[in-house]
Order: sequence, then C-alpha cells, then structure tokens
Amino acid sequence: MLAKKQAELRRADAAWPAFEETEFACFTEDEIRDCTFDIRKLLLTGRGRHLAICPRCLRRLKYWSAMFERLERATPLRDGRPDA
Repeated sequence: MLAKKQAELRRADAAWPAFEETEFACFTEDEIRDCTFDIRKLLLTGRGRHLAICPRCLRRLKYWSAMFERLERATPLRDGRPDA
C-alpha cells in the first residue's frame, strides 16, 4: 500500500508538492516517542508529511500520545506542578 502511495506522490501531476525520498522513511520508535513529548521535534525533522501516508507511524504516535496523556492525568500536582 505504501508503494502505491509512493508512486502516486512521485507523479508530476500530483496535487501535493513532490515528496522527497527521506519523507518515505518511517520514524524509529525513539523518534516517535520524542515527538510525542515535544511536537516541535516532528516539525523540525521536515518529515511531518510522512504521517499522512504511513498508518503505522500515525498509529504509534497516537499510542504514545495516549500513554503520555494517561501519565499526565495520573501524576499528582502540587501548586500546578508535578509533585515528584
């Protein structure tokens, strides 16, 4: 499925600007985890459009985001700051 999308996106008449070869490479688990905690890192990688074509990476990002939200809710706060 990813190969089919790659072929469509590489065509000259595609509606989107051409994808670079690096945008087809999946994120590592560490990269996805880092992006979950600081979304700016995703934007700085220049590969954010990859999530539009890769359901695996998008699913992993959603998983880690949900895990992070549960962690934040479970962390007791004192004066608006985590009580460590």
